[in-house]
Amino acid sequence: MRVGATCHRLAHRLLPRPDPRSRQYFFFPFAIGNLLEPLLLGHLFDVWGRRKMIFLTYGLAGVVLAVSAVLFQAEVLNATTQTIFWCVSFFSASAGASSAYLTVSEIFPLELRSQAISYFFDLGQIAGAGAPLLYGILVTAIKP
Repeated sequence: MRVGATCHRLAHRLLPRPDPRSRQYFFFPFAIGNLLEPLLLGHLFDVWGRRKMIFLTYGLAGVVLAVSAVLFQAEVLNATTQTIFWCVSFFSASAGASSAYLTVSEIFPLELRSQAISYFFDLGQIAGAGAPLLYGILVTAIKP
């Protein structure tokens, strides 16, 4: 299936279903996950080591996203279950990203680290600026 068709299905399947009065509550699981993440996983990074935990957290996030993609393709998920999958993936990947940032901050000097962060931020801004155009092209290329 084409990427554009999948994006179109995602938009029409997930966005219209929730009640407009309850959409804002889908952000609470992400906030709760950010609160619980260091409390639940912080000790494991010290016990098992950062490198292993970074690998495990990113690996878990990838597996969860792959499973959610398969279930979405099978049209099994609704907005709530999709949000749960994304929250679990975000919870795991965010822990890995935080630990990776701390690891890099201990290895590289401050000047080099800040310069690298600014370059990656700039690249992210450039990619983000082109995202609406890409999404528009994908949406208009689809003939429902």
